[in-house]
Amino acid sequence: MEPKGGGELKVPLLQAPEASAAAVSTVTFQLSDIKCASCVNSVEAVVGSLNGVKSVAVSPLDGRAAIKFDPKLVTVSLT
Repeated sequence: MEPKGGGELKVPLLQAPEASAAAVSTVTFQLSDIKCASCVNSVEAVVGSLNGVKSVAVSPLDGRAAIKFDPKLVTVSLT
């Protein structure tokens, strides 16, 4: 008995396509005065809700925020 389609599976079902992985950029910002979990949660919630932002990770120990985003939807301006 052959599976419908008859050939081998070319791409694993749970693997994201290559194109979507290439469409993500990361930027890191230096933050000051982020000391508590409430502040971390607030920054992550607000920035994470922006269209095109894929993930946000704020580290109060390092004073940094790493943001992964889709450069087609988000423009980074360091001014």
